[in-house]
Amino acid sequence: MRYLLYTLLIVICSSFNFKPDWGFYGHRKINRMAVFTLPQELFGFYKKNIEYITAHAVDPDKRRYALKNEFARHYIDIDHWDTIPFNNVPRDFALATMKFGQLIAYNKNDTLQIKIEEQNHKDFFYNYLFEDRYSTKIELDIDSLISFHSTEILTKKYTGLYFNNALVQYGILPYFLEDFYKRLVWAFEKKDTRAILKISADIGHYISDGHVPLHTTENYNGQMTDQIGIHAFWESRLPELFADDNYDFVVGKAEYI
Repeated sequence: MRYLLYTLLIVICSSFNFKPDWGFYGHRKINRMAVFTLPQELFGFYKKNIEYITAHAVDPDKRRYALKNEFARHYIDIDHWDTIPFNNVPRDFALATMKFGQLIAYNKNDTLQIKIEEQNHKDFFYNYLFEDRYSTKIELDIDSLISFHSTEILTKKYTGLYFNNALVQYGILPYFLEDFYKRLVWAFEKKDTRAILKISADIGHYISDGHVPLHTTENYNGQMTDQIGIHAFWESRLPELFADDNYDFVVGKAEYI
């Protein structure tokens, strides 16, 4: 019985596109140490709340299997789209979404990919995709194409329309970070202490994920190069073994970009 349960667990786990990250120890350590790099104007507030920032550094990981759109916020497999220096990957979220996604009209027997002219990409994104921009598949009303494409042929033959959001399928971490930064600015403007702390703890998590090369590649766990397990070894096991005694956390003050 134990063998059967163990086998079942392996099958279930292998069915997920699992991308481990820093682990609870690493994320908490990074958030905690980041407080000491802040400018003087911010240091007092964050030092006072350092235990919250530390403890809640792992909240995004706790949400990964509870929220359907959370997973893609932790990584970007940018090498799926291009090679270094990734000049063909738009820095603008709307343009990247439209460049790599596909607009598909369909009926029960057929599908047709619809081309939206490049000059209309941003308009289409903000008018029809923005609200569900983190979803992998966005269902649309076929009449949405009236302003962008002749619907005369489409409405005669096709009964449905959806946007295959391929960008999200390979991660959106840097794009999501920009959105999250705006939320933090909003929280400061509103002087909402609770929101500031919650968003700060979360954004520390996402930023630390973004600084890991294994969060920027399809070969995130060495599965393509016979190095399976390297992700957890790098981000969890090594810090747990060596961080307290061997890592240098004196990195100086943070610099504005």
